[in-house]
This record gives sequence, C-alpha cells and structure tokens, in this order.
Amino acid sequence: MAARPATSQLPKHLKNSVDSTSEIDERSDEQATAPQLAIERLTDALGRPVTLYVVLVVVAGWLAVNLVLSRTGHPAPDPFPFHALQGAITLSALLMTILILTTERRLGELADRRAKLALQLNLITEQKVTKLIELSGKPLDPEAKAMKKSADPKALLDALEDENHQAGRGRSR
Repeated sequence: MAARPATSQLPKHLKNSVDSTSEIDERSDEQATAPQLAIERLTDALGRPVTLYVVLVVVAGWLAVNLVLSRTGHPAPDPFPFHALQGAITLSALLMTILILTTERRLGELADRRAKLALQLNLITEQKVTKLIELSGKPLDPEAKAMKKSADPKALLDALEDENHQAGRGRSR
C-alpha cells in the first residue's frame, strides 16, 4: 500500500477542507459531556470482534463448569437451566442496547448537523455557479439559460416528495 501524503503536503484549499472537517469533529467532542464520551469509548471497545470471543469463552466456561460439577455430584453454582447465566446475558443485552442507543443518538445529531452544513454549502455553490454563468457574457443555449436561474430548493423538495409519493415510496402523514 502506498504511503499517504501528510496533510501539510496537500494544496492549501484541500488542507483547509480537511482542517474544517476536523474542526467539526472537535467541536462535537467538546460539546459532548464526559459521560457521553465515556459511553462512546465503552461502545467502541465492546463493538470489537474480541468481545464476541470473550463472551463465547465465558459462556462456554460457565456451562462447562456447572455441567461438570453437577455430573460429578458437586453443587453447581448455577445448575441447569442456568438461571443466573440467563439473567446475566439479559442484563448485558439491556446495557449494550442502552450504550448503543446513547452513542447513536449523539452521532445522529452530528450527522444531521453535517447534512445541514452540506446543504447550505451546496446551495451557496449553486448560487455562485449561477452567477458565473450569468457573468460569462457568452451566448447561452437553452440549457445554460435555464441554469442562469437559481434553483428553488423548496420547489425541488416538493417535486421530489411528489415523485416519491407517485412511486409509492412516500411517507404517510
């Protein structure tokens, strides 16, 4: 695999884009509470393949110990049907669900902010391109004449919703 160029080797306009994206992430982390960041670190740690292996080994060990003890006539701490194990697994599932939901909620909010920023930048870009077409001073073909007018985001959204509704993909209101 080829080595990636350092950010400092990028052209200035690309470096500014990378820096802006990093700043958005840093702001998001600064706005997050300490408990939120701790939950995200825990979710990240639990979301690795090693967690699956650890859980499988612990459950298999728990079952083996209890079955061997009960078969050899010794009192098993959690005999069949393994109520304590079932309770532990249920509690673990509940806690992991809460961890994931908490993490996804904050990440969803960040994604929404990024989407709004991207929309605003796209609208500004569209306005600039429209202005450049207008300022070009060259004779315009019909398509370029149409592009000379700024797009109406509300009209585009309405048209998209109408198209989705006609295709049966619309949301019921």
